[in-house]
Amino acid sequence: MKSNRRFLFEPVVWTNLLFLLNSLLWYFVGFFAVACLIAATAIASFMHHFYREMHNAWHKVDVALAYTSLVVTLGVSIFELSILGWIFALTSILSGLALKDIADGIPSEYQGFHSAWHLCVFAGQTVLAITHDSGVI
Repeated sequence: MKSNRRFLFEPVVWTNLLFLLNSLLWYFVGFFAVACLIAATAIASFMHHFYREMHNAWHKVDVALAYTSLVVTLGVSIFELSILGWIFALTSILSGLALKDIADGIPSEYQGFHSAWHLCVFAGQTVLAITHDSGVI
């Protein structure tokens, strides 16, 4: 019988922990509220995937926080990003959304493509956060 929980080392689970690093980055660049939002998103997504996407409540919280995080982080970064930063951020977003769409459309490949979506979100959030500290990107 298949367990209703995944193991921590499964990519669709552990990749959510990367969002806690994003949360720390946002904290260190001076955005405490954004850091809390990203941390809450990481926890909701972790719980959603840890319980094999079986609890609709975690899914709703995960989706709501993920979209809120995207809008808020883009909003606070909109005037900070250089052209290169925008290119990277938009590439991360569009690539991630494409991977998520593939994951949702091919159940047998869900874990791999959804984990790749998490990696794109992590990369994009990293760029957005460090933009506030370095001015390089």
